[in-house]
Amino acid sequence: MPNSSHPNGRKLLSRSRLSDPERKFIRISVLDHGRIQMSIRNFVKAVSLVLTSSFVLGFAGTAKDVRAAGIKLSGSSYVQQYGTINGDWDGQSGTLTLKGRSNPDDPYRPIEAVNIKLEDTNGITGSLKYSVYVQSKGWQEFTTEGNDAGMINKALRIEAIRMELTGDLAQTYMAEYAVLLEKYGNVQGFVSEGSVAGSIGEPKKIEEIKIRIVPLGQGTPTNVSFRTHKENSGWETKRAVSGGVSGAAGKGKKIDSIEMNLSGSEYKGGISYRTYTKDSGWETNWSSNGETAGIQGKNINAVQIKLTGQAAENLDIYYRVYVPEFGWLDWAKNGATSGVTELPYSVEAIQVVLVKKNSAAPQAELNGITTDVDISEIKPGTPILPGRGVFKMPAGAKVSYAVKTADGWSQIVSDGAVLDVSKPITGIAVGVKKIESGHLELCADKPYFGNEIYDNTDSYDADFDLQIIDAGKTIENIRIALYYGWYSYNEEDGTEEYYPGYYYYSFQPKYSIYYRVKTSKNGWMAWTKDGLKSGTDEIGDNITAIQIKVVDYGETPDPNLNGVESKTDKTIIRMTDFPKPQVVTTGNKFANWCLKTFPANQKATDYLTAHRGPPKFYFYTIGATWPYKLGGKSKKKCDCTGFAVWVFKNYHHKKVAHNSHKMAYKTGKTISYKDIKPGDLLCVTDTYHGDVFFYVGKDEYGHDLILDGMTPKIGGKISYVFPVLRYLDVESWSKEKNHYIRHK
Repeated sequence: MPNSSHPNGRKLLSRSRLSDPERKFIRISVLDHGRIQMSIRNFVKAVSLVLTSSFVLGFAGTAKDVRAAGIKLSGSSYVQQYGTINGDWDGQSGTLTLKGRSNPDDPYRPIEAVNIKLEDTNGITGSLKYSVYVQSKGWQEFTTEGNDAGMINKALRIEAIRMELTGDLAQTYMAEYAVLLEKYGNVQGFVSEGSVAGSIGEPKKIEEIKIRIVPLGQGTPTNVSFRTHKENSGWETKRAVSGGVSGAAGKGKKIDSIEMNLSGSEYKGGISYRTYTKDSGWETNWSSNGETAGIQGKNINAVQIKLTGQAAENLDIYYRVYVPEFGWLDWAKNGATSGVTELPYSVEAIQVVLVKKNSAAPQAELNGITTDVDISEIKPGTPILPGRGVFKMPAGAKVSYAVKTADGWSQIVSDGAVLDVSKPITGIAVGVKKIESGHLELCADKPYFGNEIYDNTDSYDADFDLQIIDAGKTIENIRIALYYGWYSYNEEDGTEEYYPGYYYYSFQPKYSIYYRVKTSKNGWMAWTKDGLKSGTDEIGDNITAIQIKVVDYGETPDPNLNGVESKTDKTIIRMTDFPKPQVVTTGNKFANWCLKTFPANQKATDYLTAHRGPPKFYFYTIGATWPYKLGGKSKKKCDCTGFAVWVFKNYHHKKVAHNSHKMAYKTGKTISYKDIKPGDLLCVTDTYHGDVFFYVGKDEYGHDLILDGMTPKIGGKISYVFPVLRYLDVESWSKEKNHYIRHK
């Protein structure tokens, strides 16, 4: 602790440097966030000192000023190989030390048992009782002073100890004790009576034990120390104190166990805590005062922490946890839940703070940590946007919405407000006030054919439904409905319908939900409603803005609501609304070669689409058929792999094996999508299957095209190879298992 200058020239390092007459001028008390105020009455001057582990913890620095005058301790330790070693009594500091060695030059040996006795209690009735945790045996029953605790000559070390005063002594004094642990040192410092000092279940011997009896309310202020056990990393070697953090936020290492202790002689009492896991629920029994809570190997999802005794009467304990999917949750206190329940999200770090009873809660920002979500518990139905916080609807709003971009979730707006983020949208959240027999439905399309995704969060509170889509990639259209139903699109005439469930029930809907979007290339669409699509379809034009409005059934919103003017009367623009997009052939020799070598053939196109089933625009072009023959590699007789051999021969002028697995592993080198070039080979390999095709390039809308020798079964057999240029989201495809891009 930094030195403070006394007005008379003395150096104030701690109260231990002051004479008894001087002590009456100093008052020390715990303030918010673990701070101490020292009020010097004679000089009407105050100094604030940050409470740190070096001030509270450790064998030195505070012992002298907290001794209980006249109360003396004696005792001994039984140490493997050394036998009985009498303890050292320091009358100046009022501390008894029991050691695992008799001489400073000897190595420490495991302590097997201890014997402690109160020699003089100033006539106050009462005694000291203590219990030890024995290696592989567990906790022994408490024994009273003067008796052995432990197992002598059994080659079993003591791993932890706890103590308590009884009788009238317990009303005036408190036992404090600390251990020196192998490799860890004195990381715990002095703990309050009833707490565990040591390390249970770890192969660490206790090298020294220090014990002192201190007057209640006159020693070090009450503080909390705690540590966590992380998966694959073990226990943290350092303990955090009030205001500190244990764990590793954002590092991907989940917490599965915690330990907590109180220290200081300001108040008697303890600390209790328990953990929640999704599989097992809440622990039935609370752990207390240094005991381990949690099961190693089962990640913690939530915690509850509370104080007991005088500590609970005079202090509040606040705590918050870090959950990767949501960030730091808000403060919980005094036994409330902090974390996630009934959902598979685990805790990575925890922060704990002691404050005076009924004081203000800690600020959202403390010691470099800031609250990310303004609630302390997340559970099914909690209306929350990860990374932004609770989804809140203003009073009187019928619909509220937000969108996600690469920068995260936007602000939340309501009732027809323009939400223009000027960046491609990758997610959308919509909340609507609950209506009779209604249930919000939300759907979106990612580009590239058939990538329809539905709301992946069914979240709500008592007043509104909330649905969230977080696509992870840009979305090009949305559908929103207030009632369950199903969507239908007619490929022949391009019409779409949404059939809500109320068609089949005996109630009339009260509301309609209208919405429109703005896209990068086509601007604002016209209003659409109740489950139909808004945006583009199979074009890949990005949505950058949105408007949503709930109106009475049968009414329509203002076409120019909030200054927005639609640039088209269309609600959805499809690829079939345009001439076929142009392949980008500039500087692309392979694309030019493909278009020239495999020109579109109407007869083959009609034949394949009639039997294959997908929309015609799934294919860019379908070339004339080649007769199929297993093992063939020419236009007159060919199979799918032979088609790739023919392309290699006639375009790359390279001879390759007629084997898809050998092509995948021996042709060129494996590259990532960001390095792909036209003409590169795309390979699918597993034990039973192999497939190969070629990357062609992009069309004018940015869609990837591939060249594929397709061999569909028609009528139960394969008759032809179809040289086709078709669309494929190659970037997503390349991330799948056993998918490779090989550069020639």
